[in-house]
Amino acid sequence: MDFYKDGDFDKEFDQGDCEIESTTEAPSDVNVNVVDGSPQCGSAIGVCSLISFQVSGDSVDNPNDNNDYGLDNCLSGSLEDQGFFLMQMTADGQFDATLVVENGEVDYIVWGPFLDVDTALATCGELGSSRRCSNNAADSLTLTMNVNEGDVYVLMINDPNDFPATVTIQVNADAVPQLECSVVVPDQFSCDPDAAIVLDFDKTVVKRANLGGYAASQSGESGQGDGIFYANVGYWEQRRLGLRVTTSTPGVYSCQVAHPVESQCDRVQTDEGFGVINMFTGNVALNYKFVYEDGTDWGTPLVDAVIPKVVMSVFDIDSGIDFGETVSFTNAYKVCPGGLAEEEDYPYYIDPEHVDASGLDYTGGGANDFTTQEGYRWDVFTGCFVRREGASTTDKEFVIKQKDNCGDEKCGKNNPTSPNTLLQRERLMSVEVEYKDVTTSGMDMTFVVSREHEQSRNLMFAGPSRDLGRKCCKDVFSVFDCAGGYKNGEQECGGIGEERCIESFCCIVSGGHGDPIIHTFHEECYDLHKDGNWLASSHPAWDYDVHVAVYNEYMRQISITKADGSLWFSVNNFGEITNNDYTGFLKAETLPCPEDYEGDDCIGEYMNVSFDAQDLYFDVHVGMRHDLSEDPALKNGEVGFHMDIYPQPYVKRFTARLNDYTGLYFHNPLPQELPTCESR
Repeated sequence: MDFYKDGDFDKEFDQGDCEIESTTEAPSDVNVNVVDGSPQCGSAIGVCSLISFQVSGDSVDNPNDNNDYGLDNCLSGSLEDQGFFLMQMTADGQFDATLVVENGEVDYIVWGPFLDVDTALATCGELGSSRRCSNNAADSLTLTMNVNEGDVYVLMINDPNDFPATVTIQVNADAVPQLECSVVVPDQFSCDPDAAIVLDFDKTVVKRANLGGYAASQSGESGQGDGIFYANVGYWEQRRLGLRVTTSTPGVYSCQVAHPVESQCDRVQTDEGFGVINMFTGNVALNYKFVYEDGTDWGTPLVDAVIPKVVMSVFDIDSGIDFGETVSFTNAYKVCPGGLAEEEDYPYYIDPEHVDASGLDYTGGGANDFTTQEGYRWDVFTGCFVRREGASTTDKEFVIKQKDNCGDEKCGKNNPTSPNTLLQRERLMSVEVEYKDVTTSGMDMTFVVSREHEQSRNLMFAGPSRDLGRKCCKDVFSVFDCAGGYKNGEQECGGIGEERCIESFCCIVSGGHGDPIIHTFHEECYDLHKDGNWLASSHPAWDYDVHVAVYNEYMRQISITKADGSLWFSVNNFGEITNNDYTGFLKAETLPCPEDYEGDDCIGEYMNVSFDAQDLYFDVHVGMRHDLSEDPALKNGEVGFHMDIYPQPYVKRFTARLNDYTGLYFHNPLPQELPTCESR
């Protein structure tokens, strides 16, 4: 206090009387906020000085790429691995910055300025002369002309290294224009078409609770498999699955026998839908292995089976002791922090409050690999750490530690009551992990409890939690949940705060989609029993509209019309398609009839036409039959044909713009004439 009294700093500081102790290892300066740039210009990712970034190494040949790369005068050689990024300016003035490169050398090119992000991305593929271009990243990134507030520039990094270099933009602190960290980038999240095993501990029956051999030691029965067996945890190849949990370190494992209420050794499941492992201190290696149900209490192994995707959620990684609990996942493909997977107006990774609020350390105390091709990259669109493409599967660990200075008030006592009703703090202390191509050897993780604990701790796990991050319908609902099939198998069903992750949103249900009974996105229902070519979906962000034609009580055509009135695309109830160079996603296929169609609406097979328009995915069942009961144009014995239309939103984009949409899927166009479903 005396040294700094009254701001008087002219006294000589003699280093004090404390001896400086050297640490056993240098503290890690790994920045976990490392994002990969898109190999395609049209999907560039926004960056600022808070973000380190890399070229993903997943180069894509783009046939529409006519950008001017200035190969003859500014790059060190040919294009190798490319990554595209966006920079947006915060103010007017001269932009002065340097690229700081670790683990290699890179080339870079800057194009711009562009008025906004959409303009920059729309110009990609035809980018002309660059603003800056250099084969030496140490060169200043100074843009010689003044920039304007809001200007957007495209930055391309060319990385010739065997492993991607890590790049950070270091902006001169005295420069007035800085980089805008909330630059909004397009939502590139897409659902994996591979279905996951949907774990459900709500319906599970525990047939064995013998992890570490405790149950066998109490009963005196030898020959029991040492492990936990959960029967009825899910399905694979339309067969019921069980789950074995075993440990390769039984000598380390011990559980709490003398609990005041009951032994915790047999308490391996809760009534709320969790699997549980209770243990005292130590490092216990756990293996999760799926088997077929066969009526026994141990199941039958999956011979030569490879499961494309398994998603698990792990909860309650907390205690009142610093670094009291640690979980290490072996060869995980994706690790998703619950505290970061928020719905925001900008990418998750750029908000330090999210990172700081979590009581979990995703660097693993510096143990996790974020810099090599074998390691993990941050995926801005999913809010997850993802194993890099081409990485081997040889025992790579992703370690999650409870943070230091994370006692009871912040990190302890956060036991969730349900996997799908998590409070914010419970989300922060939870994580979702995805394994790919799971073989008969199963999935491995290690649960570590600090030796400072005097009481046992619980590891809680479940299937995909609807509260932890962005979800796809196939990851939440199995084919048995959606007996009639998915409305769109690659559809996102919502993230935190969304109420659409329910079966009726994801699964095809029988009903009069073509009758046409309309259920709007504002939760209204009405009967569109009036002939006409109705505006179905319109939004000011697009220069085209979607129309649906109704004739004699049924839907007969869906079409996309440009602003000038010209027809861009249409399909009618006979399956006749008009395609005038429609540029969006489009797929037409013949499929077997859904089992849940009533009567003779569908005989044998039908034509399915799917396409993207605006923020919606339209799934159209063409050639559905009906008789004269509703169609006055038919005679006795005749049948007519209509179509059933299922519009499904790309949730994150759609929700933000919902209130600006118009059309029959949003409002009753004639509320005085067309009755509500209740009045009908």
